[in-house]
Amino acid sequence: MRASTDEDRRNISQQLLGAEGNFQVYFRSYDDLATKYNTFDAPGSLAARTHQDVIFVAKYLMSNPEVKKEETIAHMQNSWNTFDNVENILTLAVQAIVMMDSAAQDWHPADYALGEYRPISWLSQESFLSFVERSFPKGPGQMAEKIQEAFDDRSRLKAWKLQKRLGMKFHITDNLSEHLMLDTKNNILYLFHHAAYLKAHLAICRGVPLTLGATARESLGHGTHPPQLLVETLHSLQAILFPSLNKKSSKVFNTLIRKEGFDPECAQYEGYKLFAEPPQDFSYVYWGKRIAQLHEVAKSRPPKNRFEKWFQQWTTERNALLVALSALLISIFVGILSIILGSVQVWIAWMAWKHPVHET
Repeated sequence: MRASTDEDRRNISQQLLGAEGNFQVYFRSYDDLATKYNTFDAPGSLAARTHQDVIFVAKYLMSNPEVKKEETIAHMQNSWNTFDNVENILTLAVQAIVMMDSAAQDWHPADYALGEYRPISWLSQESFLSFVERSFPKGPGQMAEKIQEAFDDRSRLKAWKLQKRLGMKFHITDNLSEHLMLDTKNNILYLFHHAAYLKAHLAICRGVPLTLGATARESLGHGTHPPQLLVETLHSLQAILFPSLNKKSSKVFNTLIRKEGFDPECAQYEGYKLFAEPPQDFSYVYWGKRIAQLHEVAKSRPPKNRFEKWFQQWTTERNALLVALSALLISIFVGILSIILGSVQVWIAWMAWKHPVHET
């Protein structure tokens, strides 16, 4: 399939993003997938697949979020009277709607993992809704306290602090389900950077309207993600990692835009406020576990010098008893020394009284 033209981009923007806008980074990702070798039309195909076909499939999924993958493929084959390249067009359509790789597991070895993240694919007997819900599990209830702690202490998670204190690197991802994934082995934090996409979908939510607590079932029918997921993603970028008016974080952010291809729309800080202002008790539901894990790493950063290393060794829980015993022994020693000194002073005073010095 060829890269999208200006006309294709206008159609996709209007049909899938709700409006025309600055989606340059979005279409760069879209065209990369569209022009990959495995999405070219097979030799002898009856008709070349077009970007209008991608819109056709996307609209079908939006109208039928509970349709199974095998049913979707059958619908495409019957509509186009061909078996050629159908799954690749489906993968591209899913990416265009929800920015997820529905064949992620197919591109990786069976044992591939990134921290706790394992890529998943849309299963043949699975509905589109179930695949999306499975890709974004909500944080476990038992982590609520740690999530709230991380949220309250979010100043520790500014990008410049993570970079300077932990030597952390930031890599962009076009897969929303990989957002805030931490590769502890290589010290890399993955960030979903498509701010223009997030803002466009928040505008869709506002126009429907969808409440902050809308479910995936309710949201997919309008071709978007749950507002809570969109708000959390943009909030994590604009209010936690790269807060406005923070020069040090802005410097890191500008480097990512210039060298890594980060979406510059993230620098426009109307952000998540395109949706209703998050309530005062706003907390993370989808990204809470990953934020809490990142916070734990930030709290337990490795020592940078000998003093910090010594201090860390002597403040760990396993050494707490040893420290307490040492303090007790020191107290006993000081007490005994005080008794000895007191006794010496009494003896000196007694000797001075017993043997007074007479002046001549």
